[in-house]
Amino acid sequence: MDLFYDHFLAANWSEFHPKPLEVYASEFYQVISQYKETTPERTQHLIPYMISQNWLLQYQSIKGLNNILGQMNRRTKGRSNMDQAAVELQMHYPLFEQEFYDFFKILQKEASAELNRLTV
Repeated sequence: MDLFYDHFLAANWSEFHPKPLEVYASEFYQVISQYKETTPERTQHLIPYMISQNWLLQYQSIKGLNNILGQMNRRTKGRSNMDQAAVELQMHYPLFEQEFYDFFKILQKEASAELNRLTV
């Protein structure tokens, strides 16, 4: 589900952020590279793949998402069956998309409330 939500966020990026995803992703990759040593060891291992394969942009399309899911499936030696997840996404796309938007509205509201709490 996390990766499905990543897909919907990337596919609809302009609804949520004024900066184009391509620019945002490039800046994010620079920052995460600078602070790589402060991330968990398991994450450190994934960062080069994330950057070289430009995961944030790949999430925009089902084809790109499927590519990432296939790579993750290979890392689990096929036990995760993640390579089949994009089929489920396509079969139930409107349902998953609506669930994402419902969740994201709640997330935005909670994040805004927390920001207000921290800045008061």
